[in-house]
Amino acid sequence: IGSAKETHAAVLMMTYPLHNFYASAETFTQMAEEQQVPIARNDLVFLPLVQEGKIADYVLHDGWHPSPLGFQLVAKNAYDTILQHKLLE
Repeated sequence: IGSAKETHAAVLMMTYPLHNFYASAETFTQMAEEQQVPIARNDLVFLPLVQEGKIADYVLHDGWHPSPLGFQLVAKNAYDTILQHKLLE
């Protein structure tokens, strides 16, 4: 994040859609707040799919990596966050 900011590059953090093997959504959110960068909460986008039992279409057989349909959600969430925070301006 520091290196990107030094070059004035826009920074966007994203949480994992499901299992947080490396860091929790809370850890990413706290880091984004501390570093003052926007965050796309993919975990919140995927949560209703899990709760409604519809997640199978959005992940691969490993239950972690998004399927093409899941990646569409991730991309849309990133795009919406980019627009919301005017990262392309």
